[in-house]
Amino acid sequence: MVFSNREVVSIHLGQAGAQLASTTWECYNWEHKIKNDGSLQDYKIGDDDNCFHTFFCESQTGKFVPRAILVDTEPTVIDSLEDFSQLKF
Repeated sequence: MVFSNREVVSIHLGQAGAQLASTTWECYNWEHKIKNDGSLQDYKIGDDDNCFHTFFCESQTGKFVPRAILVDTEPTVIDSLEDFSQLKF
């Protein structure tokens, strides 16, 4: 497990925040070459750029999980994102 000197935790509030989170994390996955299942695509840990640890936490199974908190008082908003693969690792 690699630890970074910097970590970013995103907090998304309400329906707009949850929808923004889905788009934001889709972009982070693409930028850091992380597949929808949380694994790296054609990239090995220890290569020249591993700054994805700033935005993602590596699980015990080797998957990369977004450092994000989504909060909404209406449960259907968050439930609708459960099918969104970028947030479901």
